[in-house]
Amino acid sequence: MEGVDKSLFENTDGDLLLDIIDGDNDGDGISDSQDDMIEDKDPIGDPDHGIPDWHPKSKHKQ
Repeated sequence: MEGVDKSLFENTDGDLLLDIIDGDNDGDGISDSQDDMIEDKDPIGDPDHGIPDWHPKSKHKQ
């Protein structure tokens, strides 16, 4: 559902760590402290960049 935050207890990158304690929530190799899109592994220029991977409109969710 649009506008609903994901749970803090999700594991969006599949690394067995919950996102709340994970240092790289999207698994793109860039730490969350330096990554402005911590839930999107698509690079700048990709049409899906800026859409969290868990979002229904993301190509990763289809």
